[in-house]
Amino acid sequence: MSERSDRQLLLDMLESIDRAVRYMKGLSLEQFEKDEQVGDAVMRNIQIIGEAANRTSKSLREATPHLEWSKVIGMRHRLVHDYFEIEEAIVWRVVTDYLPPLAEELKKILDGGVE
Repeated sequence: MSERSDRQLLLDMLESIDRAVRYMKGLSLEQFEKDEQVGDAVMRNIQIIGEAANRTSKSLREATPHLEWSKVIGMRHRLVHDYFEIEEAIVWRVVTDYLPPLAEELKKILDGGVE
């Protein structure tokens, strides 16, 4: 398994945030619930976000506690391990309400020169 730097992991997270937000753009909750392909694509990208977050260094996570790393990682775990209990409304809310601000915070960290 190749080692990815914190910088690359944050870029992976940003790319997956962009995809999830783009895939859901303009969709109401009801439309999202009915579109199986979009749901699968969005959930896959949330899994990538959580996995990349989990692989970031402890020092990065400790230096940026305002990002609530455990919630980002926990969402990935719920999608993977509790897949049979997934509520589309929660996924929709994560993408519409939480991912855009997370992307802004990740950009600030990257602009700060994280390696």
